[in-house]
Amino acid sequence: MRKKVISILGILLLIGIITIAIIYLQPKKFKLDEKYYNEGKFLDVSGNELANMVENKESFILFEYNYFCAFRVPCEDIFKEAFKDLKIDVNQISYDEFKETKLHEKVKYAPSIILVKKGKVVKYLDASKDEDKVRYQDTLEFKNWIKEYIEVGA
Repeated sequence: MRKKVISILGILLLIGIITIAIIYLQPKKFKLDEKYYNEGKFLDVSGNELANMVENKESFILFEYNYFCAFRVPCEDIFKEAFKDLKIDVNQISYDEFKETKLHEKVKYAPSIILVKKGKVVKYLDASKDEDKVRYQDTLEFKNWIKEYIEVGA
């Protein structure tokens, strides 16, 4: 009888651990601050403005750009088309100015799209990673990546 109880408790504990792992390991979508659900514009921000946004724990998307592009199709074109379709406004900053911000400790390369939830970097595109390259070149792939993390409108 005692072995049966211990076995049942062990199975229940294992089921509980698996359930908790599934819940916490899945990427969680988050909502941007309401002011970003608009037309799909790119909004210029300075390093100081970005620092304030992080300090105020805002949720937003940041496009960190270079003045040159090594991709076949300029990634800026891909991003602009996607955000216009999604009706999400995006903050943008040059890499030169971005390097002077706290977020540069986490994101080292440009260009990048950085997803920030309550002032913390959640996810970003890494121009040095092969797995992200398709997202820089294909609007649908990029939109699907955004939808994986960000709550978008209908």
